[in-house]
Amino acid sequence: MTRLYRADMRLYATVYVRAPNKTAARRVAREFANHVFEFSGDHVSNRDLDDPDLPEISLSPAMTGNGHVGAVSSAED
Repeated sequence: MTRLYRADMRLYATVYVRAPNKTAARRVAREFANHVFEFSGDHVSNRDLDDPDLPEISLSPAMTGNGHVGAVSSAED
C-alpha cells in the first residue's frame, strides 16, 4: 500500500504586480510576500503579461525549488 508523505521546501517564484509605478508595485509585492497564501487560480496565472484580465498580483506558474527539503512526515496522520 502506498502512503502519502509531506515535506516542507522553499520555492522561488516570480510575482507580477499591476501598479501605477515602481514604488507602489514594491509595496504591494512586499505586503503579498509577508502573508501565508494558498496556490490557487486566484494567484497563479499563465495569462500573457499584456492581457487586460491579468490580476493586480499574480504568480508565474513556473517555480524553482532551492534543493532544501525539511523533515519528511506522514500526511495521513
